[in-house]
Amino acid sequence: PGSTPPGDTVAAPPAAAIPVDDAFAGMDIRVKFNDERIETMSLEQYLRGVVPAEIPATWHPEALKAQAIAARSYAANAIRRARYLQKGFDISTNPDVDQNYRPDKIHPATDKAILATKGLVMLYGRHPIDAVYSANCGGFTRNSEDVFKKSDGSPADPTPYLRGVPCPAPGPKNGHGVGLCQYGAQEMARTGSTFRQILSHYYTGITIAQWTYTPPQTTGTATVGLTSPGGWQVDITRSAGIPIIVGNLADRKDVPITVTDPNGNTFVAQSGAKPEFGAGGFEILVSGGAGAYRLAFLGQTFTLQHDGKTTVRLNIAPPKKAQPARSTIRGSLTDAGGNPLGGLTVRLQSENTVQAFTTGNDGQFQFDDLPAGTYDLAELSSGVSQTILFDGKTPQTVSLVIPGTSATPTETWTAIATELPGDIPLFVGDIGTKGETITVTAPSGAQTTVRSGDKPEYGVGGFEVYAPEIGSYTLSFLGRQVSVQGTGKMMKLSFQQATPEEMARLISAALPLSKIESLLKELKKETDAGNLFSIEEV
Repeated sequence: PGSTPPGDTVAAPPAAAIPVDDAFAGMDIRVKFNDERIETMSLEQYLRGVVPAEIPATWHPEALKAQAIAARSYAANAIRRARYLQKGFDISTNPDVDQNYRPDKIHPATDKAILATKGLVMLYGRHPIDAVYSANCGGFTRNSEDVFKKSDGSPADPTPYLRGVPCPAPGPKNGHGVGLCQYGAQEMARTGSTFRQILSHYYTGITIAQWTYTPPQTTGTATVGLTSPGGWQVDITRSAGIPIIVGNLADRKDVPITVTDPNGNTFVAQSGAKPEFGAGGFEILVSGGAGAYRLAFLGQTFTLQHDGKTTVRLNIAPPKKAQPARSTIRGSLTDAGGNPLGGLTVRLQSENTVQAFTTGNDGQFQFDDLPAGTYDLAELSSGVSQTILFDGKTPQTVSLVIPGTSATPTETWTAIATELPGDIPLFVGDIGTKGETITVTAPSGAQTTVRSGDKPEYGVGGFEVYAPEIGSYTLSFLGRQVSVQGTGKMMKLSFQQATPEEMARLISAALPLSKIESLLKELKKETDAGNLFSIEEV
């Protein structure tokens, strides 16, 4: 479903059995190995070999949880979709087709993430999503139809939960860029986002919940499948009894149901004729023997396999109305100098809602689950406001600036950068105090926030930030702004004050003019400081 972050290879070693651990029990998945062997294992056991193969196990725990749920959702979708049904397996270990699987890379950190999210999948409607992901989207993920193609080469139909969104980890691109961006997930996790916030950002309109696969009740190899794109749902119950098909057509009366039996014979049943099965109840005698029965009604058609012996009951429901799109408005509250303002109340108001948010030390605010509309965003104490036209689909980031509150800097700071070994583009350093917000603005304008002290290996105020762009970065902290040149390498930063040279006056006790003139003459003769002094009468 995605590309592996740099540093990991994708070539799988010979298959190795994962040690069985009862903590990872659950529903089964049939896995096909490269040597054609098919092994049935629990889905959670399968994930133990997938998650560390798809993302570095040393990354932030929330990023690992997000990856675990994405991988579980992808596998659950594969089970339900049954693409390999005729071949006797659910998913393969070929990373060019399905998820990478490396049991040799099992790691305690990814095991912990799998257990912490056990059974959780992303759902759109009632079903697990096709949770594709890639290593690095380059700053903005892509719509599914802009990347994926149908078998005839035309663009795939749009997938509603795979919409392009902005990403906090720009470039360099690695992978198709659809769905979860793994480097973006890492950046969001490191700046305080939970796995739920990460997944809801990258997959539009999903819910995260426990899911258990219940296969359709069938007799022998009988199956049912909708053949109309109308989206109607059909629940099937099979039981011993006389060979008939009964059901309820969405509680609707007097709707003709055209039935074609396996022999090509056609007849019509009427909904509502059998109220014992519901307001839209109907009954169809299976007189054509075993085979495929086609039912057509209201422009919908589906085919039902019947063994000619049992009773099949259908509960037919129309498609659910699409829920209006909802998304997030977030941003920062700053003074005129760009410094974050904490402890202030930001209000978001529309015709139908009023919400308030008190900013933290980083000045950030966020309002979630918002429909499309026109919103008024205001800081209450100052009365500063702005109008936002919101489409309800894409998260929108705004800046609210309170003028006249910027303090004049009394000190200037510079950064001394020292290149460290390694290919990961990072800024690391120590600002001398912990718990402070550091805002990093990249050359492209993208912003990332980290907190000092989160990386104590670099000092009491230690920090680390991903810096892949080449060019001038600005680091803002403690009311200071420091410029640093990004080179795409790992750089250690040290900070020093660059204050203007102070001016001073030397005042002596009152002396006779002749004595002062004599002192100045000696200063000029013996040092170069004589010209710095003058005589002032008091």
